[in-house]
Amino acid sequence: MPGMDGYTLARALRAQGSRVPIVALTADVAVRERERCESAGIDTALIKPILLDTLERTVRQLTLRDPDAAPPPGVHRQDIAQGTLPASVHRPLAQSLVDTAAAIRAALDAGDTAALGAGLHSLRGAFALIHEAGLAADCVAMETQLRDADLPALAQAFERFEPAARAALARRAPEGAAAA
Repeated sequence: MPGMDGYTLARALRAQGSRVPIVALTADVAVRERERCESAGIDTALIKPILLDTLERTVRQLTLRDPDAAPPPGVHRQDIAQGTLPASVHRPLAQSLVDTAAAIRAALDAGDTAALGAGLHSLRGAFALIHEAGLAADCVAMETQLRDADLPALAQAFERFEPAARAALARRAPEGAAAA
């Protein structure tokens, strides 16, 4: 949201008397973050990565609907934390890996630290979302190398990371999916 963060939006909505449920999604697990959300009028803060089932249950609870109710007919839920990924998740994630890896290699060649940071952040979030904690941790380590301006070490780490990421996606691919 250009010019406004989530806290400002929540405060503005509450100042107008809105009682719409507000859910924050954050990677910050500190108690102060929860307090900041609460003081802004945010009903609850969920820690990323978050599964759609958790978000759905939270919305149901905040809207006073039965949190244990079955999903609507035709809605199929699959836990993406383990096992094969649904094609609707795997396909864009595999393409994102291809695209982001190319962008990171180009950014390394150009010394473009902003593009490197954006690419690594994107990969970290994607692999955290599907609970590939080791790969997400590798991204965190590369982000640290970027902050330390150690681009040679980052380049070496990325050369190890990319095949491991491809292998993880291949392992989690639905039957018949093309490899990344």
